[in-house]
Amino acid sequence: MMVVTVPKIWLNPISLPGMGRSIEVNNLSQAEAQQVRGAFAAADLEIEFAEEPGVTHRVLNIWPDPHDSARITLFIK
Repeated sequence: MMVVTVPKIWLNPISLPGMGRSIEVNNLSQAEAQQVRGAFAAADLEIEFAEEPGVTHRVLNIWPDPHDSARITLFIK
């Protein structure tokens, strides 16, 4: 299982219909971005907020930015 830890301030509180709430992760290396995509494809990707250690949220969808390979938006419920 891959767990991405991010600060809660990155969470967009607005839930998009059918997508959930989003967290934009920037400045990923190509290897890190590939690991995130691979973990999502294997249904093995979760988010943990730094302020809530030990509490994870399953990633429901991802959107890799087609213009910037270092940026991926992750969606949780």
